[in-house]
Amino acid sequence: MKTTIEQKVRQIYGDESGGRIYQDLQERMSRVSIRPKKSDIDERTAIAITYGDHIQNRGTSALQSLQDFFANELHGLMSHVHILPFYPYSSDDGFSVIDYTAVDPKLG
Repeated sequence: MKTTIEQKVRQIYGDESGGRIYQDLQERMSRVSIRPKKSDIDERTAIAITYGDHIQNRGTSALQSLQDFFANELHGLMSHVHILPFYPYSSDDGFSVIDYTAVDPKLG
């Protein structure tokens, strides 16, 4: 039997809280484009590739700072943003991953 993400969330947070958390996760994910479709990529495509913490504003999380920068400074210039590894790591700028199921606390 294949375990669904909803089942995992309910297992971690309990049935009632997990149900609410999963609903919230679904709503948030529906507003985010995870990966461009092949039909979205053509000669006009501009994809920025960056680490999640390369742009930081004091008092703002790294990912929020990055989002603000792209929205305010590069609005309309980039069609996609690829964030390099954001998992906890031991070395190699994030490519030596310690835990693929976690987000580096510095980022989120």
